[in-house]
Amino acid sequence: EDAVEDAVADGANIDWRAMKAAGKLNDKQSKIAETIRQKEFKVKHLGTELERIYAKERQEGGLTEGQQATVARNEQAIDKLRGEIEDAEEMLLDSLADSLASKAADRARKEERAKRRKRGVTDSDEEYLAGSDSEDDFYDRTAGTAGTSAARK
Repeated sequence: EDAVEDAVADGANIDWRAMKAAGKLNDKQSKIAETIRQKEFKVKHLGTELERIYAKERQEGGLTEGQQATVARNEQAIDKLRGEIEDAEEMLLDSLADSLASKAADRARKEERAKRRKRGVTDSDEEYLAGSDSEDDFYDRTAGTAGTSAARK
């Protein structure tokens, strides 16, 4: 998981297939991945059918009208499926990048909290310390001390 998140941080491509095999996808992402695999399976079978028709063409010296229509229909279906696969993969990769980025942000927040706990600073102390610098003129005992001590001497 860390290697995948590091790859996302470095801007590298995410291998959704490896994440699916490792069981790292949520339900929505798994459904998209399964849709992609089904469409790839269809493309493979349509390609196999085209190869068989082309083999017949070489053996018989031509194609019948039905075979030509099947070739055209299969080529259009393959092009359409490839476009759908591309869109689905883009959607899946965007979803994975978003979820991995949010996990990285959560991890960074947890690490920051752990550092503060280690130092002994709580969230309320952090808010107090952040707002109590020089901008707070609540009560300054040192403001009149320099002038009054000189006057006493």
